Amino acid sequence: MTMATPLVNNATLSDRHYKTLFWMGIPEDLQRIFEFRLQAGTTYNPRDPYDIEDITKVAERHFEHNKFTEMFFNAP
Repeated sequence: MTMATPLVNNATLSDRHYKTLFWMGIPEDLQRIFEFRLQAGTTYNPRDPYDIEDITKVAERHFEHNKFTEMFFNAP
């Protein structure tokens, strides 16, 4: 993102390509998990790359450590 943001700002790299490259940088096993959740959104269009903000939200929820199951099984 550090290198790509200036390229987007200079119009050397399109926003579409930026989003696509961001997605391609995610390991495939995580892509499969995230894709299901991203497509469940009401704004999903298969022709458009996913928004980075949406990917980030899904990733944060996926890696959240205070899930109810962990809270139940790790309770003192």
